[in-house]
Amino acid sequence: MAGTPQPPEPVQINVTGLGGFVYGPNANAPQATYQQNRQVKYDASWIHGKHTVQFGIAYNRIDEAGFASFFGLGPRLRASFAAGVADVPFNANGDTDPLNYQFNSAFIGNGLDFGSEKPVFNFPHGGFINNRLGVYLHDTWRATRTLTLNGGLRYDRDDGLSNHDLPRAPGIGAFDPQLGRTPRIDNLRLGPQVGFAWNVRGDGKTIIRGGGGIYYETNIFNNILFDRTMNLLPGLGNATPLVGLGGSKFLISPLDGSSIFNPSTDCIGVQPGTPTPNSCIGASLGAAIPFVVAAENTYIAQSAQLAADWPVPGTPPQFNIDKGVVSGSILDPNYKSPYGAQINVGVQRQIRPSLVLSVDHLMNRGIRVSF
Repeated sequence: MAGTPQPPEPVQINVTGLGGFVYGPNANAPQATYQQNRQVKYDASWIHGKHTVQFGIAYNRIDEAGFASFFGLGPRLRASFAAGVADVPFNANGDTDPLNYQFNSAFIGNGLDFGSEKPVFNFPHGGFINNRLGVYLHDTWRATRTLTLNGGLRYDRDDGLSNHDLPRAPGIGAFDPQLGRTPRIDNLRLGPQVGFAWNVRGDGKTIIRGGGGIYYETNIFNNILFDRTMNLLPGLGNATPLVGLGGSKFLISPLDGSSIFNPSTDCIGVQPGTPTPNSCIGASLGAAIPFVVAAENTYIAQSAQLAADWPVPGTPPQFNIDKGVVSGSILDPNYKSPYGAQINVGVQRQIRPSLVLSVDHLMNRGIRVSF
């Protein structure tokens, strides 16, 4: 933002309660995605009397490599606009400089970026692979001179969109034993479709049409990426713990679970002359920056140490270290695919040779849609 005072180091500043005020490096960078989609399919039709039968089969092999190091360009330091300027401001600019507001927490990245442990595209990790099969059969039947009926059934199956091959981190079951079970593959994705077209008087001037069906949507790799890295051992995937108010009291070491940084006690001399001289909590954002950056550098170095020898025996899964999920989500073990229920009914009337009036009712309802 032009004219905004810049922090002394590459960090992101976030003042909440001020219309989402954020400036600094992009928190979602760096990241990259590579994808390859290969398909083989066969479609055919067969006409027999008043029936036109269509059928087919399709196979997709989808390979993706995903890399994302959130807060990889610097941590995000947060303050609340309502809390106001710190008792010991960073400079004399008062509330016109965001760096004078009171620090309360920080998102800190570990510098790693693999989305999974699987190899793909000659990368050692980061791979997501899905095999998709689709089969369908559909019949259009001219039942009478004025009435046509149609119906069909489609079956779809994906085998790489639920992390069914990855055991859950033991810590998940401590929150809820049901969540501690391994997610399932949704193998029952049957989509029926029916419809009709009625030429009311047989003259083609008044037509009533209707139809409905179930159409399955697919999941996306992004929805399983966070779940996968949380259930793997540290030293591979991205981790972005929130430290301070609303998050962990201290930054946890991925090596041994000890404290790397406690913002309430480890900021030596940051608030001179106050009851909490060594606490970043309540200090100015500008004064807290070097302490948070130093903590992130240590966190990155320890994570790199694990990455060099990944997987390191004896280390707990990332979920157990973070004591939960900081960003993203974990999958429901009873995972079921999202789908849409679509219905349409309409009347079409020819008023004169060059004018047709149509009135239609459409319904499209999404079920179990993930965002």
